[in-house]
Amino acid sequence: ITYIFTLEGFVYLTSVMDLYSRKIIAWTLSRTLEVEEVLKCIEMARKRRKTANPVIIHSDRGVHYTSKLYKKLTAGLILSYSKKGTPWMHV
Repeated sequence: ITYIFTLEGFVYLTSVMDLYSRKIIAWTLSRTLEVEEVLKCIEMARKRRKTANPVIIHSDRGVHYTSKLYKKLTAGLILSYSKKGTPWMHV
């Protein structure tokens, strides 16, 4: 989630990047930091990348990505979380 300051206040950009192609495959822009906005973005990414292969989704350990709603929506995906203080993926 990226915070963007505008003349009307902050907006929040949530995006999903396909690390293989290095392309943003889904994004949402909202005025709130509600979990539902993250879920919309994940759902958009899932629709665009239909695959039978297991998908790894990597994020930080923020409340959006550890919520019950998030875990329910990402059931069947492999969840990967950054270690505390290190936002990059550990392989």
